[in-house]
Amino acid sequence: MKYRVHLAFCLLVASSTAPAHNVLPGVDWCTNGNAVEISRIYFGGGDTKRYQQCIDQKRLQPFCYLTHHVVAARPCPAQTCGDFDDDYRGARQLAHNYCNDLPALTDPESPYFGLEAVPIFTGPESLTDSATHHSSYDINDGVYGACMVCLPSND
Repeated sequence: MKYRVHLAFCLLVASSTAPAHNVLPGVDWCTNGNAVEISRIYFGGGDTKRYQQCIDQKRLQPFCYLTHHVVAARPCPAQTCGDFDDDYRGARQLAHNYCNDLPALTDPESPYFGLEAVPIFTGPESLTDSATHHSSYDINDGVYGACMVCLPSND
């Protein structure tokens, strides 16, 4: 699995050129550092659907309650999640908020404290296909991948 995440990460770094759908904060994200996986992402279709329904309630609540997680309902930047009201945006928003609220980033004792996490998606294929994800991804497909941070290089 680590090989698949690493391979997906490398491919995404090399291919992230469409401004509206950059998977990483920028094409040069972590080129001078070390990308580290801090958590895996796995939300089944039931949780992604519940999250979508929660955020569609016009943000009446600050959190969405899922099967095993409580995830913030805050919006994420359009360049990170897209600015369409579709299933793709909901899945990306769920992953973005989940990754950036992990204790590893919010605990002052953690070596990752204060860093921004980037969700790297490995599936489902309907989500990772850059040509058709808006038309082929369905919120019931779930979302999985890894939360990555960039540690400064020791060089």
